[in-house]
Amino acid sequence: MAEQRSIFRLRKGFDTDAKCFGRLERLRWPGGVRCPRCGGRRVSKFEARGKTGKKRRLYTCLACRYQYTATAGTVFHDSHLPLPKWFRAVFAWGAARQRVSAAQLQRALRLASYETAWFLARRIRRALERGDPLVAELAALGRRRRRVRRRRLLAVLPRLNLRRRPVRPVTGRRRPAARRTPKARSR
Repeated sequence: MAEQRSIFRLRKGFDTDAKCFGRLERLRWPGGVRCPRCGGRRVSKFEARGKTGKKRRLYTCLACRYQYTATAGTVFHDSHLPLPKWFRAVFAWGAARQRVSAAQLQRALRLASYETAWFLARRIRRALERGDPLVAELAALGRRRRRVRRRRLLAVLPRLNLRRRPVRPVTGRRRPAARRTPKARSR
């Protein structure tokens, strides 16, 4: 049965970098970590401090001595945004019926600048157009959520008897309609 997730479960499941990196590793290398350069399976994993002092989860291939991370060569590579924000953005992209604008991403993810949100949206859009399997898998989580919610709603509607009730617009005070004065005809 398909795994059903909501935005709250996603936040709980991918709220830290460690959980996001774990999911990314499983999606990228389902059979175990491999070197992207030589394809070797003998890999050592370690953590180091980067230039900014943040933890970096690195891998070193023991055959060719190549160092890389789980984000290398993916959409998430070379970005200053933390992985949980990337995951939420891709999830929102998959859950949306139409395209997600950069302004919507900026508000939803509480990003400081529109340019960052635009960059994020552009990378996600290009990855989905190219058919990137990592981004497609994360976007599918959002699509599953939308389908399940719609099925539940359609199952509940007959019980509530909402289909027979007239739909009235929800409005506040109405303004009186402006009167039109007849224009004087020129002969």
